[in-house]
Amino acid sequence: FGTPLSGAAISASRSTVTATPTTITASTGASDATVTVTVRDASGLPVSGAAVTLAASGTGNAITPASATSGAGGTATFSVSATAAGPRTLTATAGGVTIAQTATITVTPGAASAARSDATVPNGRQNQITFFTVQLRDAFHNHLTASGGPVTATIGGKNSAKPVLVFD
Repeated sequence: FGTPLSGAAISASRSTVTATPTTITASTGASDATVTVTVRDASGLPVSGAAVTLAASGTGNAITPASATSGAGGTATFSVSATAAGPRTLTATAGGVTIAQTATITVTPGAASAARSDATVPNGRQNQITFFTVQLRDAFHNHLTASGGPVTATIGGKNSAKPVLVFD
């Protein structure tokens, strides 16, 4: 690739942004993606000494460090975590130039939290079927679409001897 350049014009189209892994679990940093920004000039040579920042779409994001300087290989590395589930588009700026390539990561909900989950139980009638809804959430209030394990319900009152059917 040649000798790294310092102060060369940065190419938005030749520079790259990559993330590994592309799926992380909602957390305050226990699960994160490593994002590498490679700054290049129009010839594809690495550019060292460029101030690099990274931005992420969505909410609840933590990016460290806040900014970095590209090294000898033209790279700057960041760590990204998030507490809110959903997709994130990662956009980098180097030396004031927005890199054309973006990276995408997906933040999935963490383990179910009994303290954050809830159940909706309507008033039932004796000897009649009563349906109730359980919404599992992780520690950050993200809705789980699958429990990842058994869901247990305790039924009391006059219908407690009746069988309980679970629908997922």
